[in-house]
Amino acid sequence: MKDNILKETKISIIKKAIKPFLLMTFFAVILAYIILSIYNKSEIQAYKNIENQVVKAPLRNIRNNLNEVSSDVFIMANQKSIGDMWNDDNTLNNSFHRELSEYFLSISKTKKKYYQVRLIDKNGMESIRINFNNDHPHIVPKKDLQNKKGRYYFEDAISLQKGEIYISPLDLNIEHGKVEQPLKPMIRIATPFFDKNGKKKGIVLLNYFGSELIKQFKIYSNISKTSNIMLLNSDGYWLSAKDPDDEWGFMFKEKKDRTFANRHPKAWETIHSQKAGQFQTKAGIFTFETIYPLAEGQVSSTGAGKPYSPSLSQLNSEEFYWKIVSFIPAKLFESNSNKRLTTAIYSIIILSLLFLYISILFSKNLIHRKTAEQTLRQSEEKFRGLYTSMSLGVIFCEAIYDKNHNMIDCIYRDMNNTYEKFTNLNKETAIANKVTEMLPGTEPQWFSTFGEVVRTGKPISFEMYNAPTKKHYSVSAYKTQENRFTALFEDITERIETNKQITKLSATVEQTANTIVITDTEGNIEYTNPQFTKITGYTPIEAHGKNPRILNAGTQSKEYYAQMWKTIKKGEIWRGEFHNKTKTGKRYWESVTITPIKENDKIINFLAIKQDITKQKRSDEQIRKLSQVVKTTSQSVVITNMEGNITFVNEALLKSGGFSKKSDLIDKSIYAFTDEQGAIILKEEILPIILQEGFYVGELDFRKKDDTLYPGKINCSIILNEAKKPESFVIMFNDISGRKLAEAELIAAKEKAEESNRLKTAFLNNMSHEIRTPLNGITGFLELLQEPDIEAEYKQEYFNIINKNSRRLITTVTDIIEISKIETGLVEVFTEEVSVNKMLQELQDFFSLEAKNKGLKLKCLPSLSDDESLILTDNHKLNGILINLINNAIKFTDKGNVTLGYELKTTVLEFFVKDTGIGIAENKQQAVFDRFEQADIEDTRAFEGSGLGLAIAKSYVEMLGGKIWLSSKEGVGTEFRFTIPYKTNSNKEKKDIQQREPEKQKGNFKALTVLIAEDEKVNTQFFEAIFKNTFKQIIYVETGQEAIEAIKENPEIDLILMDIKMPQMNGYTATREIRKFNTDIIIIAQTAFGLEGDYKKAMDAGCNDYISKPINRKELFEKLEKAINK
Repeated sequence: MKDNILKETKISIIKKAIKPFLLMTFFAVILAYIILSIYNKSEIQAYKNIENQVVKAPLRNIRNNLNEVSSDVFIMANQKSIGDMWNDDNTLNNSFHRELSEYFLSISKTKKKYYQVRLIDKNGMESIRINFNNDHPHIVPKKDLQNKKGRYYFEDAISLQKGEIYISPLDLNIEHGKVEQPLKPMIRIATPFFDKNGKKKGIVLLNYFGSELIKQFKIYSNISKTSNIMLLNSDGYWLSAKDPDDEWGFMFKEKKDRTFANRHPKAWETIHSQKAGQFQTKAGIFTFETIYPLAEGQVSSTGAGKPYSPSLSQLNSEEFYWKIVSFIPAKLFESNSNKRLTTAIYSIIILSLLFLYISILFSKNLIHRKTAEQTLRQSEEKFRGLYTSMSLGVIFCEAIYDKNHNMIDCIYRDMNNTYEKFTNLNKETAIANKVTEMLPGTEPQWFSTFGEVVRTGKPISFEMYNAPTKKHYSVSAYKTQENRFTALFEDITERIETNKQITKLSATVEQTANTIVITDTEGNIEYTNPQFTKITGYTPIEAHGKNPRILNAGTQSKEYYAQMWKTIKKGEIWRGEFHNKTKTGKRYWESVTITPIKENDKIINFLAIKQDITKQKRSDEQIRKLSQVVKTTSQSVVITNMEGNITFVNEALLKSGGFSKKSDLIDKSIYAFTDEQGAIILKEEILPIILQEGFYVGELDFRKKDDTLYPGKINCSIILNEAKKPESFVIMFNDISGRKLAEAELIAAKEKAEESNRLKTAFLNNMSHEIRTPLNGITGFLELLQEPDIEAEYKQEYFNIINKNSRRLITTVTDIIEISKIETGLVEVFTEEVSVNKMLQELQDFFSLEAKNKGLKLKCLPSLSDDESLILTDNHKLNGILINLINNAIKFTDKGNVTLGYELKTTVLEFFVKDTGIGIAENKQQAVFDRFEQADIEDTRAFEGSGLGLAIAKSYVEMLGGKIWLSSKEGVGTEFRFTIPYKTNSNKEKKDIQQREPEKQKGNFKALTVLIAEDEKVNTQFFEAIFKNTFKQIIYVETGQEAIEAIKENPEIDLILMDIKMPQMNGYTATREIRKFNTDIIIIAQTAFGLEGDYKKAMDAGCNDYISKPINRKELFEKLEKAINK
């Protein structure tokens, strides 16, 4: 019976419990479905929101990087006068090459972001290239420079106009036709530069490390832990991908088909056709943004797959872009959804069982209600703990006390998953164990704090560091039961570290040696650091709200500041210098970098970082002035290190040494630029003296580029470093070659003058002998002729002696006059047609008698026919040369023969005069051609003569374009030879000599009336004597004017002997006046000047012929006869 009642009770309880159970379960399922749907949608939307921010994050960084590089290339290309540093052959001027190379090198060292910095001329030839060389930038030698003509980036960049910038596609660097390994992503930024006339001279090209851009992109892409962030080019190729093997497919033949477009064709259609967006497919969620790297005035191109292939087309800013794409695979959030669904199902099952249990409890009698309510509260408490475990670490602990009832430890009774993750504990092993056993090293203050919560029952929140986990926590704790408490943990380690960084940054700003100023967008100061006050004198309170123009010294133009504001207002970084003044008016210089601070792409502040460069400016000015002095000084300057290796040279040294560039000397040893002896003196004498005394002055020979040595006056000193220790040697020197040469010339001139004085003394002695001897003969025998009883035989002999001495005296005077004319340059060459054969025949006839009288045989040996012997030369000089040589040969030959002649040697006639005379000693053979020299000038036994004949002959030969020499042996004889050019008048029809010389007709002087113009009485008496009974009538006048009047009054006059030097009017003027009214009368000039040019002057004035004084009677009558016969 009892069992049946119990059974009925159970059935009744079940029946009553089913309805509420089903109702509660139904609502639980509906609620779970709604919660899951909302949670899934919220999660997907959260992913979308996060990815929208993720794809936008790299945009600003990429644009800023490219803007900075574009700014660098534009500034470099627009350096003052860079376009004017070029020679006419389009090569970089050497004087600027080093300076510009060093500037480019400094850019590479400072920026550390350029693989190569290049200056390329308009023909594609690299003029300068700086290689980064793994953070060891260096200037590439000229021999290693390459021609980049044909490379797509050069051809695209050189076609740009002024101000335009070319940015190449982002691709991999190619060396020698192959992709360089390891891979080096590159972007080439270039712009052309121009000279002052606007003529394009070449381009500046920067190879920007694209790897830096990719690296920074990957940093941003790592922000998202759930998505795959990709960077694509406009053709859908990966520039950055999760799988590195997918990257740079367009650079390799085997990977050409590996594109995002091929892997996700439908997604690519949407991404390619829109600038930005987000969409979901079965594959997952795609979020994308478009980057347009090109700014205004910038262009790009499609690039080229081969090294020397041109770009297919040029791209503008809209056509050149990259895509940032975020992809979250569907399986990720489906997996999360499935996990939540499973959890919900289990939760519903649990809740269903719980609901069933509750329903049964509610169906039981009132006796069991309290137990049911207590069970329900415990379930709710655990449920709330489970809920909070999703974001916070939660523990349930039981306190352990010491004998003084102070909490010293606690036992884990429960913990959630989050706490397990925080502490790396395992829940199963930790529960029921002490905290100090699970986390050794836990600080006692943790337990004292939790003990206070248990003791008082008051909740508490605090932050504390836990040594075992090495983390900071924000903790909330409250009492749950007697001796028990619950603690919630939030990991705030990242926040604490961030705050520390902010604190460090703040301290850095406050303590930095640089001035920091933050202004609003209008330039009003909002913040200054302590260094600002130290430099300017303005406190933060005084400066706040003021404009930085309170510091303006007023020396820089308004345009300078306007350009600064224009730059920063555009959101770009500005770098420059300010000339400012402090609060007290003291002026100083600052180097400034102003950076716009943005928030959501809107400028909210400007940050200025400034550095005091006043000392640097002063140093730069001192260095500039010193450099200008060194560059412009005419002194050569060399600076070496203590080992003697050259570290600096100036332009004066390059010029004096014949060096084309400084690299010929830099890093070379100074000892290599002198001779062996000079190196010893420099090393063992000069440098020790400098080290001991600080300076040295002296002379040293230096070696030029062509290895010739030149003397230098040197002034050496030493340079000390900041520690006052020797650092370098300075050697300044002047080329004293001119002075040394002048000294040598002075010594030579002195020696020559002394020799000349000796020669002239000997010459004067000889001239005294040569003049006094014939004069003595003339005067002595004239006195003897006055004796009344002198016999006729002796009288004729005396006359012959007087005549011979007169001719000797005339020859001496003539030689003196001729050598004087040669010395003063008054001798000219008059070319005419001359018959060499006829001249030699006449000379043989002339000297035959003299040779015969000495018992000598005179031979003449011509080698050409009469026609062939007609040459163009100076008749007077050729005749004079031969007369001198023949006269000497006869004079110095006592027996044997004298032979004269010539030979044709290709283009010259070679004359010779050979004798069998006394010969010339070998040591005197060259001296005989010197002026005032004889073979033995000081020998009292020397033969008569002035010693000028051969000097005159040598001068004549050289004037005619030939040379003269001799061969001689003492006691055997001498042979003189000389050459003159063999020139003929080929346009003139040659005739037989006999035809050219008509038979002379004897002059009929008796029928002539002659006018003699002569102012010297002695000469008039001479003419009266020689012309006695010769002419029909002789008329004498003493001036040129009288000659003109006599001609007009006596038209029957046939011939005039016209003296040149006469009072009132000279003979030249008188001749010209006569020719104005009488062109037929014969005029023969006579003068005592005897200069070479007098003949030409006479002919130019209108004379028919010319004779010099003293007049030879025979020569005069020959000229008279010749004139009459004409």
